[in-house]
Amino acid sequence: MHKTRSCRRGRNSRQASQDSETPAMSSESASTPNTASSNYNRTVSIHFVHAALRGARQRGEAVEPLLVPAGIPASALDEPRARVSFEQYARLLQSLWRHMDDELLGCGRHPLPLGSFGMICRAIIHSNSMGQAMSRASRYYALLQGGRADFMIARDGDLGYLIIEEAQNTLPDHFLAETLLVAGHRFASWLVGDSIPLKHVDFSFAMPVYKREYEIIFAAPLRFDAERTALCFPAAFLDAPVVQGDDSLRVFLRNSIYELLLRREHGKKVSAQVRRMLGHDEDGSTLHLETAAERLAMSPQTLRRHLKREGNTFQGIKDGWRRDTAITLLAETPIPIAEIARRVGFSESSTFHRAFKHWTGLQPSAYRTLKP
Repeated sequence: MHKTRSCRRGRNSRQASQDSETPAMSSESASTPNTASSNYNRTVSIHFVHAALRGARQRGEAVEPLLVPAGIPASALDEPRARVSFEQYARLLQSLWRHMDDELLGCGRHPLPLGSFGMICRAIIHSNSMGQAMSRASRYYALLQGGRADFMIARDGDLGYLIIEEAQNTLPDHFLAETLLVAGHRFASWLVGDSIPLKHVDFSFAMPVYKREYEIIFAAPLRFDAERTALCFPAAFLDAPVVQGDDSLRVFLRNSIYELLLRREHGKKVSAQVRRMLGHDEDGSTLHLETAAERLAMSPQTLRRHLKREGNTFQGIKDGWRRDTAITLLAETPIPIAEIARRVGFSESSTFHRAFKHWTGLQPSAYRTLKP
């Protein structure tokens, strides 16, 4: 079934814009999406900001000036609960790629010059299958990293794997391993025109304090202290045809940072469906559990059980949506704080300030101290 759907999407993709290509991870900015969209009002833990800055720190550089182009307040670095909008994180990565001329941000054995990812994509786009394309990508990547690949594709019966080179997991923040897992999954899914479901995700390191971030990123069972770091998925996807072409690749590369790092709410999990309702409603803050249950054709008690089974609660999902929406609007729009408070369901600004401080460790005004 997924192959039939993929082919149809691929034909649509090949009708994409003929605009000139902007190399992925280059000095050119990707097209900026509407921050009001439910696809983009996710936020990013400050952990990933620290991890992205790691290479610059190792070079002895002061990192605070590197935050300015992204509009990230330096005070956020000192607060473990702080979060930034996806747009801020995207701008930070783009700025760091230009500054360091390294798409791996100092985490690889050798720098990966700007444009390397785009070059690899162009070299593999005409592969027959996803497995063939990803295996070729691994070999080309290895050539740029001194002959050793940081990732590989494998098959074991009905299961397929994207395996990360074990030596890379010695990095204290696991940034390269995390990035390769996320980008590898998103890119493979794009190649076949379908979201590849994950059976589980294994990590060779101990469970980090930010485990919840992994749950959001991968939406799959997580296993820590495993023998290796890898994604596990149905092996049938290795044989799925590559449905993309040169035209759709040009579009993809112009938007690669969003395509590779942002997980859209497309899953069938009940938690994802509730989150979509919050994002799609004109005023998601007014959504109640009873209304959500009615839309899902189930009783409120059944909805609670489904959410509990997925490790969530309705209020927890709603609070996460409120937090992410507030951060995005604070960082990306000039909307007054009082109006943002109203939009996310707070009748009193003082109550919103207290809730926001509880969520992030910072006052709402801190997210407007710097503008790119």
